[in-house]
Amino acid sequence: MSSGLAIVWTSAVLACACKSDPSARARPVERVERVEPAEPTGAGACVGRGGEAAKPGTRNVLGTELRSCPSRSTTGFYRDGFCSTGADDAGVHVVCATVTDAFLQFSAAHGNDLITPRGEFPGLRDGDAWCLCAARFREAFDAGVAPPVILEATDRAALGTLTRSELSASAIEMCRAAP
Repeated sequence: MSSGLAIVWTSAVLACACKSDPSARARPVERVERVEPAEPTGAGACVGRGGEAAKPGTRNVLGTELRSCPSRSTTGFYRDGFCSTGADDAGVHVVCATVTDAFLQFSAAHGNDLITPRGEFPGLRDGDAWCLCAARFREAFDAGVAPPVILEATDRAALGTLTRSELSASAIEMCRAAP
């Protein structure tokens, strides 16, 4: 694993990529701290349990049936547990990821606070799985703070914004029940 902290400096102004939050505004980024996730990721690591196949015809970035995102609360634009999209999902919430503190801080700094509970939304913490906007994931990837991705639960629509190799760079698998 890499060192626990690296600093990335930039003076760019990034717009909120997740169009589902109309109150979000572009904010200058001065510093992003990269913090390693609480749980190790990589070869042999897995997260949660996902599983059900989505609606017939819905595919993931691997070309197989889309699996549910193993979130502790119901995720997805349609709050059905799947990172699938449709015409009314302007933010394209299709990347199933296990969020990290670094990603959550990055997202909050860019106008999308996923940490604070609001209404039925419980707020996210390091290690939670959640359906992210493809463009926000792209921004985090470019800044070096992209969280681990669960490819089986990431809709193929993500390939309109990201490449499969970019998504695979931090891929993690869902845990499987013992046979």
